[in-house]
Amino acid sequence: FMHRFSTSLVVGIAAFLFVSSIGTAQTDQQKANLSVDLTGSWRQQGDGPRALLKISQVGKKVEAVKIEGDPTYIPLGEVTFRGTFNRNPFTVQWHYASPRYQNPYWQPVNVEVENINTFVTSGSTVWKREPPQ
Repeated sequence: FMHRFSTSLVVGIAAFLFVSSIGTAQTDQQKANLSVDLTGSWRQQGDGPRALLKISQVGKKVEAVKIEGDPTYIPLGEVTFRGTFNRNPFTVQWHYASPRYQNPYWQPVNVEVENINTFVTSGSTVWKREPPQ
């Protein structure tokens, strides 16, 4: 009985440590992505109209301006989002409006930087860095 108990305990502890190390590795990767400079042009991926944003990063402050895409809600040249990239994922204030830029407002959106060339907004919209021109 004692041998079975100690074997189960060892297996349980090993499983816990393994799962914990996976969580730590992911957190370490997210922390490593904090060194990414988001400055540049970023293209929305997926079907339909794909916006192009020009992101400027000064220190940890990030601001994205819409330079291509559907101007129905947010006109070209307007700030699309702004925030502070001080953790990963981080929260930005995203610019929304009714058609013809009526009743504009800001709402929090999560941004996760996956690597130097990819970030994801709200868990599903993928943005890819455009090559410099």
